[in-house]
Amino acid sequence: MRVGDRTVSYSLKCIREGPSHLGDRLWLLLLEVASWIYRALVGLRALAYGRGWMRRKEVSVPVISVGNICLGGTGKTPLVEVIARTLAEGRKRVAILTRGYKGSFPGEALVVSDGGHLLAGPAEAGDEAFLLARQLPSVAVIVGRDRFLSGSLAIRQLGADLLVLDDAFQHLALQRNLDIVLIDASEPFGYGHLFPRGLLREPLEALLRADVLVIVREDRQDAVEEVKKVLLRYNPRAPIFIGERRPLFWVEMPGETRRGLEELRGKRCVAFSGIANPSSFLSRLSSLEVEVARSLPFPDHHPYSARELQQVAREARAGDAHALLTTEKDAVRIPADFFPSPLPLLYLRIEMRLAEEEDFFSILKGVANP
Repeated sequence: MRVGDRTVSYSLKCIREGPSHLGDRLWLLLLEVASWIYRALVGLRALAYGRGWMRRKEVSVPVISVGNICLGGTGKTPLVEVIARTLAEGRKRVAILTRGYKGSFPGEALVVSDGGHLLAGPAEAGDEAFLLARQLPSVAVIVGRDRFLSGSLAIRQLGADLLVLDDAFQHLALQRNLDIVLIDASEPFGYGHLFPRGLLREPLEALLRADVLVIVREDRQDAVEEVKKVLLRYNPRAPIFIGERRPLFWVEMPGETRRGLEELRGKRCVAFSGIANPSSFLSRLSSLEVEVARSLPFPDHHPYSARELQQVAREARAGDAHALLTTEKDAVRIPADFFPSPLPLLYLRIEMRLAEEEDFFSILKGVANP
């Protein structure tokens, strides 16, 4: 693991678990000082947009933004997928605009999919952008830091009449018609601190900008109620919906063969993942009654090397495991020629389901069809 990755992993451990010795306390103090500087910069930027010193650009079609207020995964990608699919089924020409985090593309805008053909791979586009393009063959996906430029390209060249912004709550440069903010009930408010001392991207007062709030829960209803109380304090006007990431089936690689969830119940497996919160994947496996013999965490969006994957496979074989398991986002970063024979390699396909889904999409369709 590289020095930068080790630093991030150590910081996350201190943030999530608290200090266990003097070195941890000193490190957290240093992060706290850095977070004061970050708070000042975030505040100045928000003030500049709020006062009109920095102007928001507008496009000619409706814009729906999906984002969060904390670093890490909250289910944004599955929600963007279900939003884009549903609105595209309503005969909208949808384009998803995303930054393409960890993709290698150096230019201003990369068309990952034109709504008919895949035009770029995960290394260029980033795993989340490629995943969306693969799952939504009729939806355009464009990677670029400047969402106004990407959106203008989508409208002018691809005929988009609706833009969905992925991970854009903090992207204030582009005017939007609806801001949807997700909150993970298991890690709702960044451990009470701004980055880098905590996981908050902005102070909680920024929630007032949200038009719709979605609490993504796992199992604990009491946690959802506590999160609701906080949200109502900071934004009493936005409707609150409950979302849940539901497992659908296992997919065996290569070949994309579907396997039922019950096929791994009670089986001894080795899990590996490079996501923001590996414990969420392990919790999911536990709920599916998979016996995890060993878990191997990697840094978020980690580009797997052949050597690393071979080591994972060796440890699984040595531990008499039945299979190697990973997440769907990780799967797109695994080389197509990796075969951990004789062990099967599978990833878990999930979807986002919303309580009161009809009401949720009634709001979205009202924005998409003004």
